[in-house]
Amino acid sequence: MVLTSIFIILAVGVLVIAVVIQPLYGVSTGAFNEVSRISEEDLSAANQKHLDWLHDLEIEHAAGKIEQQDFIQQRAVLQQEVENLHSKIQLLQEDPAAKGDREIESMITNRRMERVERSAGFCVKCGTPLQRSDLFCPNCGLKLK
Repeated sequence: MVLTSIFIILAVGVLVIAVVIQPLYGVSTGAFNEVSRISEEDLSAANQKHLDWLHDLEIEHAAGKIEQQDFIQQRAVLQQEVENLHSKIQLLQEDPAAKGDREIESMITNRRMERVERSAGFCVKCGTPLQRSDLFCPNCGLKLK
């Protein structure tokens, strides 16, 4: 009797611990995190498939194979899916990290253009032009000095 109670308490304890630590190992709840796990190609393929289904549905309706009420319901569902996929593609394309990287790269390029300095040759690894103050190759990262 006491042994059974201990096992029940341990089982409930393990379940509680599993539920408590699940967010640490489980799926993130953010919309961006959900989208970032899916590649843009997968979303585009799914979007194209839904557009094809929508086109097929319209052809079937025009041929008289689908009733008006069913057509309206199915068309609304497919259009909603297409809109959801389109918004996910846009969200994926608006990755803030990529925007930040592009801004940093453009700032580095502008800064390098502003510097008036003599060339020190070329990188032996990748052939990128180097300046005298460079400690590392700006392209491949090879240590120069």
